[in-house]
Amino acid sequence: MTLVESKRKVCRIPSETKEGVFYKLSVAGGKLHCSCPGFAFRGDCKHVRKVKKMKREYEDRKKKA
Repeated sequence: MTLVESKRKVCRIPSETKEGVFYKLSVAGGKLHCSCPGFAFRGDCKHVRKVKKMKREYEDRKKKA
């Protein structure tokens, strides 16, 4: 995963099924958004869920430290 810094936080995430395809995961208005077809269709996707899970795990580790 490659992070790109700008006014909005943006991550470039590789597709798990299409080689050479990347999706943009961004934060706008405090909410995660993804450019993948699944997010466009459902308003949620595995990329967003994975980042949320990583954030929860990070916060849990910080609390224990």
